[in-house]
Amino acid sequence: MLAEPLLDARRSAQAALRGGWDTTSELAVLWENAASTAQETTRALPSWKPQNGTIVRRWSFISAVSAIAGAAVIFAVFSVFGVHGIPMTRPHFYKSGVGQRSTIQLADGSIATLAPSTVLAVTPSAIDVSGEAYFSVSPHAGHPFVVRTKNSLVQVLGTRFAVRQYANETSSQIMVTDGKVSLRAVRSVAMHDVPTVVSARMLARVTDSGVTVTPNVAVNEYIAWTHGLLVFNNIRLRDVLPALVREYGTSIQVDDTVLANEQMTMEVSLTEQSLPQVLELIGKATNAHYTRRDETYVLLPGRGSSSPTSASPTRRLPRQFQPVEKDYGK
Repeated sequence: MLAEPLLDARRSAQAALRGGWDTTSELAVLWENAASTAQETTRALPSWKPQNGTIVRRWSFISAVSAIAGAAVIFAVFSVFGVHGIPMTRPHFYKSGVGQRSTIQLADGSIATLAPSTVLAVTPSAIDVSGEAYFSVSPHAGHPFVVRTKNSLVQVLGTRFAVRQYANETSSQIMVTDGKVSLRAVRSVAMHDVPTVVSARMLARVTDSGVTVTPNVAVNEYIAWTHGLLVFNNIRLRDVLPALVREYGTSIQVDDTVLANEQMTMEVSLTEQSLPQVLELIGKATNAHYTRRDETYVLLPGRGSSSPTSASPTRRLPRQFQPVEKDYGK
């Protein structure tokens, strides 16, 4: 067996690490796995003798245990402090379904409105958004309101702004209606770049390459969805269709590249227009028509003859609910 001093050192290291890791069940499991691996490795080692070959194996064992402990410590640090230095806590999730808008009142009095097909993950220190949400933030001196997407980190003290980045989108969009926000690309956070300040009526887009800001935009176009409208102003048809799918819950397809890149300018009243009616408007604007294949609507070049069926869905009214979030800001 190993020399007694080495065994004592290993037991002490195990006890110290166990004391620091017992705070979460996940880390406790990690500890048990590491300890079990170390014990199995110990049993496989020959008795320690002052010979070169055996000494090499003993130091290989020590290196292995050190590597396991080091990896576990790194994991523990990220579990406690998070990727951006913000403490990680098990989040509460809030979801809105197809065609739904959800309103959440946060513990600090702020309000979050979720667009369709959006997920909010709320912890006491930050809110992660996958989808689109509009925030009305109560002034909170000394406690910045933090919202994150895949690409961006937004901090405010009191303002109203919208954040958008769905799972299939490669950039974040931040629209400020009142006040100011401090904005960073996630890549820039790790590099400690200076944040970008975005003021009212400014639109910021955040990609892996950085932040671009457009001033004096038409704010209402970007938050019209909160009032049951979709406004498209010079938007490619291929970028219009995902918004319609999220609202109506039916697959829409366009295979023709030229048609897909047609620029659309239109307004859709979600409570008054069915999807076939909207597709008919698109057809008139782009010299196209639609047909239906099973559960999918297909847009085709040329006016032709559109073929609505009795199974065409009508628009459901958005469902509203107001849960009260009690964790954020504690």
